[in-house]
Parts: sequence; C-alpha cells; structure tokens
Amino acid sequence: MVFRPQAAQPYDDRMLSWQHEQQTVSIWTTAGRLKNVAFTGQAEQLQVLAAHRRGEPDLVFQGGKWFLIATCEIPEGDLNTHPAGFLGVDLGVVNIAVTSDGERHCGRRIHRKREQDRKPRSKLQQKNTKSARVLDAAEPITASDDSSSNPGRFTTG
Repeated sequence: MVFRPQAAQPYDDRMLSWQHEQQTVSIWTTAGRLKNVAFTGQAEQLQVLAAHRRGEPDLVFQGGKWFLIATCEIPEGDLNTHPAGFLGVDLGVVNIAVTSDGERHCGRRIHRKREQDRKPRSKLQQKNTKSARVLDAAEPITASDDSSSNPGRFTTG
C-alpha cells in the first residue's frame, strides 16, 4: 500500500490518544509510538475538543506544517422562537445577492471574469467551433420562468 505524501492520514483511538490536560497526543507510527507531541488551540477550542471530539482525527501536512484535524459533534442549540426581525435574500445572476432591505451585493471578480470571457466567446461563436459550444455549456444555470409548472427544468443564463 502506498500513501500520497500530502494525503491526510486518519487515526483511530487505538493509534492516537489525547492527553487534554497536558495538551499532548501520543501517536502510533511505523517507527514506534511518539509520545508527548504538543498540540495547541484557543482556550474555547480546547474545551470543545475535550468535551465533543468524535470519530477519527486526520494528520495532515500542509505548507510545511503538520496539522491534526479533529471532528467535534456539538449538540444543536435551542431554536430562536421569537426572532427580532427577518432578512430575505434573493440570489441572482446580475447581482449576486439582494437583501429585503434593498442592499445589493455584486461580485466584482465575477463581473470582471464575465467581461474577460465575453470577447473570446463571441469570436469563437462566430466560427461555430467546438470550444464555443463548451463555453456556452459552462454558463451559469438558473431556474426558467415556467419552473412552477416543471420544477425540474433549468436553462442556461
């Protein structure tokens, strides 16, 4: 079996043990057990880790550093049955989002990319090349006007 050098390695509780008070872990490796390997985090994160850690942590090497990624299952809080207000958000193509209080959120990078792609696409479309048809298929998908009568139908925008 061969592992990719940058792949995450999962560890179960037999291969990795936590000492939360000392903020260390003990990891079983192919070269033997590594003891007293320090880990850190903000005080709140360490409390959540000690109380709610579940499943297998993953050991990851990114950017020249080792990270131990643990999953925590936190119970859901009580629902807010008396909210102070509501905010509706309309997601669109021209404006990425428009809130019910009238604030518009536009994606400057998206608009720039659309402008950059428009000229080459129009040239390719004039020639009716395969690349033009691929670029047309990559357009964003939006719900069609008659989506109420056919909810599964979508068109390209």
